[in-house]
Amino acid sequence: MPINNERVKNTRQALRKHFIETVLHEFDVDCMGLSDAQRQAKYDKMQESAYRFFRGSAYLFYYDVTKIPSLYHTPEHRPVWIQGDMHMDNFGCFQNEAGQIVFDANDFDEGYVGSYLSCL
Repeated sequence: MPINNERVKNTRQALRKHFIETVLHEFDVDCMGLSDAQRQAKYDKMQESAYRFFRGSAYLFYYDVTKIPSLYHTPEHRPVWIQGDMHMDNFGCFQNEAGQIVFDANDFDEGYVGSYLSCL
């Protein structure tokens, strides 16, 4: 039986839509307790720009990164720190546990431990 590419594409899109609706509901309703009106106001703002969308749905990104399998994940015993906000202002000197001065990254609020290959 030949593969119907259009059917596969439509099925993937339907599954992704359902998945996104489920994650948004879980976070916005179950965790944050937003009403229908509050959710609509939030989503209206998110539609204004890509920046607003990604700011308003960071939890969806992190859910995808942590739950969707990737062929390119590094082994679990070798995770790496993925720095999502790397620029020169996020490097600096500090004292480590042994009292030594270390030059390294010092801002990890946009960081994630995982596979560096999943960010390509």
